[in-house]
Amino acid sequence: MAFIDILRFGSPKAQLPQTPAVTMRKQSEKVTRATISVAPASPKVVPLRQPKPPQVYKSISDLPPYSEIASLSGKKFEIGPKSQESIVILKLIDDKENKYSILATKDAYGGAVYKGLLQRLTKADCEVFACGVTDGALINRLNQEGSESVLNDSTDKRIVRDIDKLATDAIEQGASDIHIEKRGGSAVVKMRVNGRLVVYSDSWAADYVDTMARALHTLADDESKDQTFTETGQMSVMRNLSVGAVKLRVQISQAYPDGGLDIVMRVLRVAVSAKVQSLNELGYAAEHIEMMEYMRSSPTGLVIIAGTTGSGKTTTLQTLMQEIRRMDSGIKMISIEDPPEYVMDGVTQIPVARRRNQAADENPFAQAMRSTMRMDPNVIMIGEIRDSESAELMVGMNQSGHKVFGSIHADSPLGVIGRLNSMGVPGSVLAANKFISGLIYQTLVPLLCPSCKVDYDETSDKISPALHERIKKITYPGDTIFFEKLGGCPHCRNQGIIGRTVCAEMVIPDDTIRRFISEGQLGKAYEHWRSQRMGKPATSMAGATALEHGIMKMRRGEVSPLSIESELGLLHDFRLDIGSASTEVAQLLGFEN
Repeated sequence: MAFIDILRFGSPKAQLPQTPAVTMRKQSEKVTRATISVAPASPKVVPLRQPKPPQVYKSISDLPPYSEIASLSGKKFEIGPKSQESIVILKLIDDKENKYSILATKDAYGGAVYKGLLQRLTKADCEVFACGVTDGALINRLNQEGSESVLNDSTDKRIVRDIDKLATDAIEQGASDIHIEKRGGSAVVKMRVNGRLVVYSDSWAADYVDTMARALHTLADDESKDQTFTETGQMSVMRNLSVGAVKLRVQISQAYPDGGLDIVMRVLRVAVSAKVQSLNELGYAAEHIEMMEYMRSSPTGLVIIAGTTGSGKTTTLQTLMQEIRRMDSGIKMISIEDPPEYVMDGVTQIPVARRRNQAADENPFAQAMRSTMRMDPNVIMIGEIRDSESAELMVGMNQSGHKVFGSIHADSPLGVIGRLNSMGVPGSVLAANKFISGLIYQTLVPLLCPSCKVDYDETSDKISPALHERIKKITYPGDTIFFEKLGGCPHCRNQGIIGRTVCAEMVIPDDTIRRFISEGQLGKAYEHWRSQRMGKPATSMAGATALEHGIMKMRRGEVSPLSIESELGLLHDFRLDIGSASTEVAQLLGFEN
């Protein structure tokens, strides 16, 4: 190696010249051996001078032969995820095992991180050759290929097999999510079935879960992920699987709580023709179904279903769309979904894949909505209204005379108004006559197993006195109250429940509600809606909340009081709510404040 190169890279093999200290008696005096004293050689600090890049690398074929990416997480010269976007260290193929090359983007080349890596390599007795400048795209590609090679070097076949088996087992058991929780030296795998987590396995090794976390990133669809895997931050990716005749989509999220790792995989069947359940089978009351028939019967107007993640909004939308098609097969129906969870006969389903790191002006959902408007639709279904752009396009679709169905995350029917307001849709638009056909909120509550549910009289001594009092206040003679049997029976796979049922509330805006919406007085709109229960029996769904719908099912022995309180809040008499809404409403109903 040339001397100048040794100085540049700080090779430990470089021998720095030692300069003796000489004491001269007089300039003209003859220097003798006795007048020369050699001081101990003090190490001379040679600064690491940044070499000029010998080459600009434009493709992998330009690079020197290398065996691995040494800067990836878990490798010898691991660097942080942010640095991995602009710098990569290659281990070169050579007779010696200590030759490396550093590639960096133009901005990172010669910077503090780059110089620090030179020092790390030098201290580790490594030789550095063929450093250069490249672009971020090539660095991302190198990191991606390196991650895949890490997977191939590990138990990749077993991991792929286990991931596929987890997903297919989840579908067979009716699970919506898979949870892998690592703590200490072991991990437990759980599945969410009927809204509850049940243990699938408690014997997974912690190091295997770490390897699986990396594998899930590598196996994920490219458009759903960052190019670089990080073991310290959160990750959210997707993977499409084909297991036999079943096509699945797995949405994967992971986070690193203190001292552990959590991986959550949401499993969805895609491109399958599922049996369409009727609104009655989903759990809607007869009066609810009448309201929904009114909502969908008008040729225009917006119908929005609100709820949390996993509350069955998409399933209800699918049922409504199929009901419309059954009533009139001569109309054009288009859905925009991320992604389509089920195949709907007679509906043009447009899949949308939101990508990570997409440009700010790239909104594939909005682009799909614009395209839909040019396809001459009669009815449009928007999988989820989640941002101001999709809300604005939804308004345009509705105002142009289309029937629009959609879903949104909100905690009540009138909460939809607040969400749309926050997305930039003013109350004056939402309050326009015929703009909103109906607002629906729903959640899901576990259904008791009919074969093993336990009668209230058998459990009254095991529940708290407070719950006992709450049950007494809202039940009548002839009501059949049951609880879930711990451990269940073979009929319910030892779970005590056999599925979930909808508990819902609905608002069909009248002139008064529209006026309050326009004025931004949602509290008064709620009071007016609740007053619709005036003079109605307890089983009526007019102006009834989801809690009251759940209480009706509890009185019939379909759901447990504990499930109602867990999902919907404490049991109480609806008349107390109406009585506290306002003095005017209380007087109308004949109750005192």
